[in-house]
Amino acid sequence: MKPPYDLCERCQEAGFTSPSACCPSYRIKWVKQRTDWDCSYACIAMACGVTLEEVIAVSSYDGAMYESEMLRVIAHFQHLPIYIQGDTLYPDRTHIICVPSLNLTGLNHSIVVKTFAPDEPVLVLDPQQDREGKKFYTTDNLKCWSRVLWVQNCRWLG
Repeated sequence: MKPPYDLCERCQEAGFTSPSACCPSYRIKWVKQRTDWDCSYACIAMACGVTLEEVIAVSSYDGAMYESEMLRVIAHFQHLPIYIQGDTLYPDRTHIICVPSLNLTGLNHSIVVKTFAPDEPVLVLDPQQDREGKKFYTTDNLKCWSRVLWVQNCRWLG
């Protein structure tokens, strides 16, 4: 039996079955990082729905971004950054998570993980993807992380 809604082709290919997974308000535009050090900037752009240039313009762009700067920049775009303790990714949220770098030994890397309904697959958006010679995270190789930052849109508050 066909569901009473239409899912976009990408969501169908990813295995999503619920309408929330395909709702335009849940879509995140992927942003590619430009250097080895601006993954956090690209993740903030994805999570907040702005461009990489907008993130750089309001940050003290000088390479890798520290956590306090991440919180300040996310708040600038009327989003609330909330740290989640432990390793749980809660449903129907956009997360920026800290993972071990696949390209720079001993360093960390930021990616965006969008969760949907509890039984739906997660969407992993790595700003490293499509950079020549670089490894990147997918749902298949995402195994562990050290920090979870839930980014809640608060624009509706005015």
